[in-house]
Amino acid sequence: MTRLRVIGFVLIAGAALLCGFKILYDDGIVGQTKKPLNTSTPNFLVKGCFCHGDSASMRVRVWISGPETLAAGRQAVFTINVAKDSSIAAGFDVAAFYGDLGVADSMHTQLMRIEPFNPVDSLELTHTQPRLAAGRDTVSWSFWYRAPSLFGVMDTIYANGNSVDTSFDPSGDYWNFAPKFLVRIVNPTNVLEGHVAQAFRLAQNYPNPFNPSTVINFEMPAAGQVSLAAYDMSGRKASQLVDGYLGAGVHEVVFGRGESSPLASGVYLYRLIVRSPNAGSFVATRKMLLLK
Repeated sequence: MTRLRVIGFVLIAGAALLCGFKILYDDGIVGQTKKPLNTSTPNFLVKGCFCHGDSASMRVRVWISGPETLAAGRQAVFTINVAKDSSIAAGFDVAAFYGDLGVADSMHTQLMRIEPFNPVDSLELTHTQPRLAAGRDTVSWSFWYRAPSLFGVMDTIYANGNSVDTSFDPSGDYWNFAPKFLVRIVNPTNVLEGHVAQAFRLAQNYPNPFNPSTVINFEMPAAGQVSLAAYDMSGRKASQLVDGYLGAGVHEVVFGRGESSPLASGVYLYRLIVRSPNAGSFVATRKMLLLK
């Protein structure tokens, strides 16, 4: 461990010497978040915006905003924010552990790979040039995040950001890491076209018994917050199939395909809980049988 700390100090010092009194990456840089570069790389090695200061500063607040639940394979718009009192301009680096990132602001953001540190790693997002604060304390960028195809997992989005004075002298710059942003990846639902829901209803799964997967339909006459989960007979949650806000209609979800843990034969319960501001609450539970 002592040797690793020495190596980390040497690399950090080297980065500082390389930057000197000049900002080298005004057109963006990646590989500087807390995302592990690979399983053998210690997390403390060469992390952070060292060209803008030798350590993170509490004078800068960096955070990610966006949905905390997303269906597998779906995408949504997220925002990276960098705030500092009397901010002049800012930049950032965003990385995802499982999911993929995409450009939503083509004029001011770009995708880059971490090469040469990890050429097979996913693309990360960074700025094309520091964005001016224009009198605001907070500078923000939008970006796309696409969830991985495997549901039942938690993904992590990492980021850091810097606040710069655009003088190319790092003495007036500050940077900080964002808190890790966790995204729960859930089973996607299909809305069945041409079907109008008159009332809340949880249908019996089909086929039943099933192996290896089965389809569950439920109907919603109005939009609301939905939880659909499957449990084994001991009460242990086997899968969180839906956990989010859904619109009115007839929804279809698959159980037994894509779960992070293998399913054992036996009886399972699936429970639907809906809370709708316009149609009230609804709770229903049914049984299904997995035969292998």
